[in-house]
Amino acid sequence: ILDVFNAIQEFTVDPILDVEDAVAQFNARTGESIEGVDDLINRLHFVGDVGDFGPITDTLVAAQQQGIEFGEGMEEAAFGALAIAKVFEDQNPVEVLRTMNQLVGTGLAPDFQTAADVITAGLQEGNNRGGDMLQTLNQFAPMFSEMGIDASEAMSLFSSGLDAGFRSTSDISRAIDTMNKNITGAPADSPVAEALESIGVELPAA
Repeated sequence: ILDVFNAIQEFTVDPILDVEDAVAQFNARTGESIEGVDDLINRLHFVGDVGDFGPITDTLVAAQQQGIEFGEGMEEAAFGALAIAKVFEDQNPVEVLRTMNQLVGTGLAPDFQTAADVITAGLQEGNNRGGDMLQTLNQFAPMFSEMGIDASEAMSLFSSGLDAGFRSTSDISRAIDTMNKNITGAPADSPVAEALESIGVELPAA
């Protein structure tokens, strides 16, 4: 039994126990050595108190790979994603970060703090009851941007739609997408118009 245990242990990745390990992991996974990353990791861990070194490193690596500039922007983004994952334990900080970056990149949120606030509010209001809120925001953010709907307004549509009987945020967004693609000449009593009206989206007059 001891031999089996030792064999398993040999192939187990060592946990990231301190800031030096975290920096080494960051450098190895991004192929870059950035001055100040150790201070950022320390601030997130000891001052921000948003997680262990492992999740912090994963989130910073994802931020770097997604093109988030190192500095205040990366710190704000990482802190927001990690703080959300700490409160909502079913959420992965890397996935939260990806969604925050999408909201900012498409103009649905002006900054990472706003993006984090909107996601937090959506989770608190039960908009993830279908388990797909982050995925929906990632997929449909360009559509919402094209329609002039910001992140807070999208959350309001999600809340209204779920309360009106839609099963998930993706179902709501697909209905809105159908409207967006067939907006001209759609009759007011069409199924699409009626479904959207129930969640507060009205078709313009033909």
